[in-house]
Amino acid sequence: MDRFGFVVHPNSLSNIYGFFPFSRLFPNSWINKTLMRLPPFTISHIKGIRSATGTEVEGYFIVCPLLSKQILELDEALVVKKVLAAAMIAKRFEVGMLGLGGLAGTVGEGGRIIGVQAGLPVTNGTTYAGCAVIETILRAAEIKHLRSENVKVAIIGATNSIGKICASVLSKEVACISLAAKNQQRLADFAEKLKKESPAAVENAATDVNAAIKDADIVIFTTTAIEVSPAIDIWNLKNGAIICDIPVPRNIVQATVRERPDLLVIDGAAIEPPCEIKLKMDAGLAGNQIYACMAETMILTMEGRFENFSFGWEPSLEKLEDISALAQKHGFKPAFTSFGRKIQ
Repeated sequence: MDRFGFVVHPNSLSNIYGFFPFSRLFPNSWINKTLMRLPPFTISHIKGIRSATGTEVEGYFIVCPLLSKQILELDEALVVKKVLAAAMIAKRFEVGMLGLGGLAGTVGEGGRIIGVQAGLPVTNGTTYAGCAVIETILRAAEIKHLRSENVKVAIIGATNSIGKICASVLSKEVACISLAAKNQQRLADFAEKLKKESPAAVENAATDVNAAIKDADIVIFTTTAIEVSPAIDIWNLKNGAIICDIPVPRNIVQATVRERPDLLVIDGAAIEPPCEIKLKMDAGLAGNQIYACMAETMILTMEGRFENFSFGWEPSLEKLEDISALAQKHGFKPAFTSFGRKIQ
């Protein structure tokens, strides 16, 4: 049976409490320092992951013990070393494919260095994530009776792979694309490229999230907004706006929706697999949902496509069509939920 390895990391202290309940007794500063010294470890071995075609694979989930905040703030060489150590655990299980989840897939040139040094084909799952987001957004727009030629889309985190995929595809369908990102040179270069290739108006909102989301019918968060701008003013969001929120922790929480019930907040990149999968960890998802990055790793393993797929900074639109077809073949589909509840 073919197998894959998948590297995860804790998104918050609540994840740490789930792994090590006794850690609640210690101050946060102690936990942060301990995580930097703690080696990666295997959290689960899941057998019998079945495709709609009947193919079965198994996977090993390995924890890279760094919080999201640490991955963003620590020296990248240290983070790469830690993710690589997790990858080498997967290699000892003789996996055919290595998936990098969350921010673990953003370091080392988008996973490229990890794959090279571990000697394993690697994917960070951003291609299927982009595919799922686009499918979800178009479905939500249809429910809201939005005409694409009149729609403004704001993308927060526009220069990462998911952001680029969404911008490149949606800019051919909508009236205006507003972009925000942390790296201003990369954003300026991408905005200029988009202007040449797409009929939509392109607005460079720089790091100002509130300027980007103003008057937007659809807002896509591919990253935690605090990386770009210190605070989101929810009253800047257009009445009835569709929001696709991908990162964990979330940018738009349920308390916000209680204040703004007009908003439709979609769980970004949440996927329903073709069979029951018990992750044996708190991933912040509803029952029997997985993240698109996990799904992409599983799909490629089911297909026997042991090759570098999603990695680096430049996404492939050809691979977008490829993974979409493979997901359908193997029975994976976007969950289309809002805070875990089905959207009608």
